[in-house]
Amino acid sequence: MADARDSPALPPEQPEPEIEDAFDRLVEEGEDRLSRPWLPLVSTGLLGGIDVGTGALAYLVVLEQTGDHLLAGLAFSIGFVALLLARSELFTENFLVPVTALVARRGTLRQLLRLWGATLVLNLLGAGPSRGWSCRRSRRSARPRSRPASTSARCRSA
Repeated sequence: MADARDSPALPPEQPEPEIEDAFDRLVEEGEDRLSRPWLPLVSTGLLGGIDVGTGALAYLVVLEQTGDHLLAGLAFSIGFVALLLARSELFTENFLVPVTALVARRGTLRQLLRLWGATLVLNLLGAGPSRGWSCRRSRRSARPRSRPASTSARCRSA
């Protein structure tokens, strides 16, 4: 008969140090993001939108020139490489890490909502010019029969 200590349903007697260290690093990173002053938050939020917008433009240009979705997908990664190198804030990456700081009581709900709201608005503002550029470019260069209807509708609503 198996020993009760070997049962996978029972929690370990001591938490694993690697897991505790990883959680502590997440809490510290979340605390740093929650306490970021307005000027760095604005600049990194705008840059995050610009970086992703640049990746989207690279995707569209490569797709238009080659017709290859794989190459276009690789071109899109340019924006994410720039995002990582610049340590820009991206709205979608702001969910788990700051929440860990909140759960660990090293941040407030107000700080979390400030980070989420500011990053969302600033990312959209940063990506906006690239969307307008791609719509103007597609109106000038694409033939009406070869342009998908969704692109036309997206550009008109911009």
